[in-house]
Amino acid sequence: AGLTVEVYDLAGRRLASLFDVVGRAGPYGPAWNGQDENGQQVTPGIYLIRVSVDVDDGTQTQVQPVAVVY
Repeated sequence: AGLTVEVYDLAGRRLASLFDVVGRAGPYGPAWNGQDENGQQVTPGIYLIRVSVDVDDGTQTQVQPVAVVY
């Protein structure tokens, strides 16, 4: 079982991987500092947070928008 949390722009490009863990149950609270994987601050706008959880019968995925403002 695994859990991944990633940030995408509206064009579908992955900007950051916030969390990637395998085999541990428990509560998680990953946070995003508004930076991409290169440490660059993203521009203000709408981004997508994608959460995927591996479960017994496959992978469950949910995508939610998040707004970045300065």
